[in-house]
Amino acid sequence: AGDDTVALDWDDNGEPDLSGYNLYRSTTSGAGYVKLNPSLLTDSHYTDELVTNNTVYFYVVKAVDTSSNESGSSSEVSAIPIDADTILIQENEAGFCGLDGIVDTEEHAGYTGYGYCDTTNTVGSGINWAITIPSAAEYTFTWRFANGSTDRPARLLINDAEEAAAFNFPATGAWENWTEVSVQIMLTAGSKDVRLEATTSGGCANIDFLRIQGEPAPETANCD
Repeated sequence: AGDDTVALDWDDNGEPDLSGYNLYRSTTSGAGYVKLNPSLLTDSHYTDELVTNNTVYFYVVKAVDTSSNESGSSSEVSAIPIDADTILIQENEAGFCGLDGIVDTEEHAGYTGYGYCDTTNTVGSGINWAITIPSAAEYTFTWRFANGSTDRPARLLINDAEEAAAFNFPATGAWENWTEVSVQIMLTAGSKDVRLEATTSGGCANIDFLRIQGEPAPETANCD
């Protein structure tokens, strides 16, 4: 994903009767796909420029033979275009420093990236990231999350100091229903250890990613 764009590439289908490919997109994992190409794609790559930054998109591709038979769907992939003043930190990527719990990839669907953070159900359990702020400014922290039937408030710590008191991650009705919550924080320049920490015994909501936006653009940092 880039700024208002998503570039896709997939393995060539080597069957002799291949005619081309159809590419499908949705904003819901596993459902609601709409075909993007008006005519068959003859190359195994595509640039989607009809996207909006900070929106999650899901894609699958299907092969079509010379008799117009369409294959089943490929594995689903996701992408989130972002603009130049934004960073998005996924699990097992730069800036992600771990959690009190596990990075889950199996129990619930609809996440992006490698998986999602499932903290232990205790007060004080949390998730850690590391960033660098080039100069003092206001930044928006956004988490994509799912939460079942119970609200799970959390607080935001920056370098061990509370920057946002308990704010709510409301119930989403099912663990496969993902939405977002944001807080705005004034930050000074320098390295920042970021921690989202549960304030109730239910632990944190399941967290898919952290997105941070502001000018000058923040950067990911190495974990201590």
